Amino acid sequence: MNKEILAQIPKGSPTTYFLIDCGAYIIPYLKYNVYTFNRTNITPFIKLLENFFYLSSHAKDYKFLFFIDNGVPEKIEAIYAAYKKNRKHSRHTSESRIVARNILHTNEYVTNRTLITQFFTFLGQGVFYYNEADYQLGYALKQMITKYNIDGTNCFVISHDKDLMALIGHANCIRIKRNTRAKTIEYPFYPKGDYAAYMEKDEHVYSYDEFVVRKSLMGDKEDNILAPILVKESFVKKLFTDYKFAAGHYEINLEQAFEIVKEKLINKIIKKSDTAETRDKIEERLAFELRRNYLIFDVYNCEELFKPTDRRYMDVILQSLLTNQLKVNYNQSYDVLKRVSVSHADIFQKWVANVTR
Repeated sequence: MNKEILAQIPKGSPTTYFLIDCGAYIIPYLKYNVYTFNRTNITPFIKLLENFFYLSSHAKDYKFLFFIDNGVPEKIEAIYAAYKKNRKHSRHTSESRIVARNILHTNEYVTNRTLITQFFTFLGQGVFYYNEADYQLGYALKQMITKYNIDGTNCFVISHDKDLMALIGHANCIRIKRNTRAKTIEYPFYPKGDYAAYMEKDEHVYSYDEFVVRKSLMGDKEDNILAPILVKESFVKKLFTDYKFAAGHYEINLEQAFEIVKEKLINKIIKKSDTAETRDKIEERLAFELRRNYLIFDVYNCEELFKPTDRRYMDVILQSLLTNQLKVNYNQSYDVLKRVSVSHADIFQKWVANVTR
């Protein structure tokens, strides 16, 4: 974390909340061929631990919420079966192979998830692994703001995912961005509400809803989400630099964006010889795909995606965390850490001594 970000973190009251998408650590670092004594790659857990020490040392009163992928929601699969099918990590649900007899078959994703869950739960922080991390994070943030009246300016969303940057409208966002050429990690900081700092030059996006509309039109190749029929990236950029203002809109919602797409794209493509039936089919498909993408990218309003049992567990953990009911057990945290990294266990002892003075 660079000094510019740390300068944004309040050192006094009120409480600072860090909402961390663990995929920003687990997925990239599992690509590296790094091993510990048991030949299992726990680099993601260690990197997350180091940032926890670093951030907590700069915030007097803090709470951490960790969100880990554990399968795609059934309702999302129902409306778009291709979602994340190109990403194996979203489908790890079994913990039966944490350390396999054949060490090369050890499920490193689950190993790191288990370490994160055990360690930070013992530390009295919130760990969520009931669903897709994006939706868990968006749901928790909405609950914090609307139910518990927490000011979003005291919340910091940390993720590598472009989708979660939509939450700039509700909280501060820090994006973990890897510069592959320079082999460095950057941490661009986006204050709450400042979409202009995130958007490309001259693109005008002013609200959370507009950001989601833009993502719905762009699609996301990394998550295997296609853009709606006929829509190209160049058109989307034109929409937010020219077309919406020409149509008399300062901000556009989903319905207004659909009307502009119809006018600018369908009217140009449909020939005089084409029938009304052809136009209707194209419009129907465009409307369906645009609405489908919007539902996928709208992580802040995702209450219905969770199974009732999972949602109750999330609510209990969130309430317990925010009302200081989660128990802290430094000894058990130390035991978990010492098994995998003695050097970090020593750092942990010093950190505990400082925070318990």
